[in-house]
Amino acid sequence: MISVITSFTLPAETTPEQVRQIFVSSAPRFLRMPGLRHKCLLLTEDGRTGMGFYIWEDRQHAEGFFTEDWKQFMLGKYGSWPTVTYYECVVEIDNILADIRTA
Repeated sequence: MISVITSFTLPAETTPEQVRQIFVSSAPRFLRMPGLRHKCLLLTEDGRTGMGFYIWEDRQHAEGFFTEDWKQFMLGKYGSWPTVTYYECVVEIDNILADIRTA
């Protein structure tokens, strides 16, 4: 499993409530996305930075999503170039299903 954290600066004129609405409206697009196990959309307390936290089945699926085209899309949507950082997900603990999964 691969975890990915993305981060991007939000436009100064965008309110936290507007960002929340954007995040909620984009969520259905990720349902049943091949290779994606989990996604969380995050907003810093000051409302200036948006983040995504993902758990993918494998790096191939993750890299297939975080392409240069995706980065250009994010630049156009939010006005800043996103960072993308990959991590090995050694253990996934799911308290909803009471399950522990390892890579």
